[in-house]
Amino acid sequence: MTYIRSPQATTLYTHLLGTEHPNIARIKYQLGLAAGRQGKLEKAKELLRNAAEIRTERLGRDHPDVAAVLLALGITCGRMDDHGEAERCYAECLRIQRAGRGSNGAEVAATLEHLGMARGNRNDYYGAVEAWEEALRLMTNLGHGEASPLVQSLSEHLEVALLLLSGEGDEAQGVIRSSFVAR
Repeated sequence: MTYIRSPQATTLYTHLLGTEHPNIARIKYQLGLAAGRQGKLEKAKELLRNAAEIRTERLGRDHPDVAAVLLALGITCGRMDDHGEAERCYAECLRIQRAGRGSNGAEVAATLEHLGMARGNRNDYYGAVEAWEEALRLMTNLGHGEASPLVQSLSEHLEVALLLLSGEGDEAQGVIRSSFVAR
């Protein structure tokens, strides 16, 4: 695998391959992930959005690599408090994953967890519960028990959302933001 170490190298690689080459999309995806880890969220969003456009154009809208970049873009949007855009990214990622090309149940469950967080952050607790319950069913069907970190996380999210839906929202408000933040 080729690693781009400088802006000059990226420029050269783009000049040699063109701006729409799948390897350029891969580089932008990797740079977007790195920018996100560094807290440079606007830059991460720009790079990931561009990677998604290139991958969609070159690989087709149902390709698993498109789903991967949409998941990363959704996480970035969520970190920027753009939960509506995050939800759209997760929904499209799920559509691709459910088509079954290169996806497994645990991957779908993890995306459903993120979808639920986006919905919870938009105060759509019914939608959040729906996503998390589906994810929990998937994990159970795959044989994952209570020791699974994803199962534990989903259970915690559900508990908070159900508290809010039961009318005990004042008590849960202090917990809600920490529960619905993408990890």
